[in-house]
Amino acid sequence: MTDDIEQQVIEYIKGLKPSNATVDGSTELIASGVLDSMAILEFIAFVSERFSIKIPPREVTPANLRTPSAAAALVKACMR
Repeated sequence: MTDDIEQQVIEYIKGLKPSNATVDGSTELIASGVLDSMAILEFIAFVSERFSIKIPPREVTPANLRTPSAAAALVKACMR
């Protein structure tokens, strides 16, 4: 299931980047500027709705959103 979650996260992130940009599980999201403060809020809203989860504010950290893989792990953890 994590692979499916990660793929959906990657597809969402691809929509934030120019169409010729490459995005994979290790793409730096915050350091590269893909996720700024507004994009983080939109991303949290997307995954919350898409996966029917609630992400606690304390979990919205740079480490948990550093890469699509890290973000997918956060989603999975919030599904428990």
